Amino acid sequence: MKRKFDLTFLGLVLGFWIILELVFITLGVQPGAFFLFILFMIVAVFVPGYQLLSWLSVELSAASRFALAWIIGYPVTTFVYFVCRYGQVEWLYGVILAGFLLSFIVFSARKFTTPVIKLEAKNYFHSLLLALFVITIVVCGFASFNNGRNMSDGSFRLASLYPHDYLFHVALVNELSNFFPPQLPFAASYPLVYHFFPDLFAALLVRILGLDVWDVLSRFLPVFYFSTLFCGVALLAKELARRKGTIILALVLVILGSNLSFFTSLIGLINEKICPILEFQFVP
Repeated sequence: MKRKFDLTFLGLVLGFWIILELVFITLGVQPGAFFLFILFMIVAVFVPGYQLLSWLSVELSAASRFALAWIIGYPVTTFVYFVCRYGQVEWLYGVILAGFLLSFIVFSARKFTTPVIKLEAKNYFHSLLLALFVITIVVCGFASFNNGRNMSDGSFRLASLYPHDYLFHVALVNELSNFFPPQLPFAASYPLVYHFFPDLFAALLVRILGLDVWDVLSRFLPVFYFSTLFCGVALLAKELARRKGTIILALVLVILGSNLSFFTSLIGLINEKICPILEFQFVP
C-alpha cells in the first residue's frame, strides 16, 4: 500500500521552516511570526489552489499538484481579497477561505499525498535538487533578509541595492493596509495607478495578521516567491523536456539570473569594498 505521507519530505519541510524561524529570530523578528505566516499561507493559498485543481479534475503527480497548488492559490486568493475589499465586504473573504478549507477537509484530505523524496546515493537527482533549492534561498534571500531591521541599539537598518524601491513598496503596503481604493503614497488625494496586486497581498498579511511590514516584504514573502519560482521552473522544464539534466540546467540559469545580480548582493554583504551596498542607519 502506497504511503500518503513521505516522512523524508515532511522532515525536510518542517526542518526548513524551523531553521528559517530561528534565523529570523536572530534578525529581530518576533518569535512565532514566521510560523503564523506559514499557517495563513497554507489556509489562504495552498488549500484554495489545491481545491481548484481537484474541482478541475486535473491528472497530476503528487509533486506537481503540491507545487501548482501554491502557484495557483496565490493569485486566486489575492483576487478574491481584492474583490471583497473593493466591495467593502472584507468579512466575505474569511467566509470564502472557510468554505475552501471545509471543502478540503471533507473531499480532499483523505486523498492528499505528499511528494516523495529519495535522498540516496544511487538517486542523486533529488539530492541535487535539494542543494539547488538551498542555494536559491541563500543567494536570493540573504541580502533581502538583512534589510529593514530594528537593531539592538534602537536604530533602524536599511541596506539594499535599491533602497528607493523598497521604501516605495513599504509605503504602498501601508497605504493598502489602511485605505482602499489606495492613493499615491507621498501624494495624498491622487489615485494610485500602479500594479499593486503583490503589494495588496502583503497588505493583507499586515492588516489581518498584524505582521510587521518589513518582515513581510524583506523576509517572509521572499521565501515564498523564491520557493514557488524554483518549483515552477522545475515543473515547466519537466513538462517540456522530461529530462533530469534539463531541469537542473533550467534551475541553474534561473538562479544565476541574466546578470548575476543576486550574487553581487551576496558579495556586497560579505565584502562591501568589492560591491558596495547603500546602507542607512537611522538613530533615534
